[in-house]
Amino acid sequence: MVHVTCIVHGFRRVAEEVRSYFNTVNQLISSVKKVFLKTPSRTRIFKNEAPDIPMSPQPILTRWGTWLDAAK
Repeated sequence: MVHVTCIVHGFRRVAEEVRSYFNTVNQLISSVKKVFLKTPSRTRIFKNEAPDIPMSPQPILTRWGTWLDAAK
């Protein structure tokens, strides 16, 4: 069990390092998250104006896979 925890911690450190190399992308993802997360009215307007465009994924920093999905 200790080794699994160490491996996961290592993956997290690698993901944080990747995120630090792409600072501009990280700022863009953060801005988009702030715009849509804080006001549900903006989400409704976006869905009404552009129904064919999917919403961006909500990245969670403690789940590094979600940040990579949002960057992709």
